[in-house]
Amino acid sequence: MNNICWEHSDIITFHDYNGPDRLAEHIESLKSHGRPIINTEWLCRHQQSVPETCLPIFRRENVGCLHWGLVNGRTQTHLHWGWTPDRGEPEVWQHDLYHGDHSPYKAAELRLFRHVIAGEAGRR
Repeated sequence: MNNICWEHSDIITFHDYNGPDRLAEHIESLKSHGRPIINTEWLCRHQQSVPETCLPIFRRENVGCLHWGLVNGRTQTHLHWGWTPDRGEPEVWQHDLYHGDHSPYKAAELRLFRHVIAGEAGRR
């Protein structure tokens, strides 16, 4: 079924919540299809899918990427799957870049996003 989809797709999209080594391997396997590639879900800090190591890979490989958390809010994307709010805040959050008060979880990550978007990081 995957082969049928790849043969008839203009763009290949995929999810990958793994760390940088497995992410790079996954991208390499998808490049063989000769289509533009977009990662539609990543950023799972407790599984080593973090901006510091993954954003440069996306940039270097010319792979688009997006994640579904930005500001900690009612969707609670800062919590890991299966985590319940009654357990308090996890030591390592999952998706969001900003707390509910719009202060950054980690200012260095925001700087990295800006640099990668501007094309200043991860180039070969």
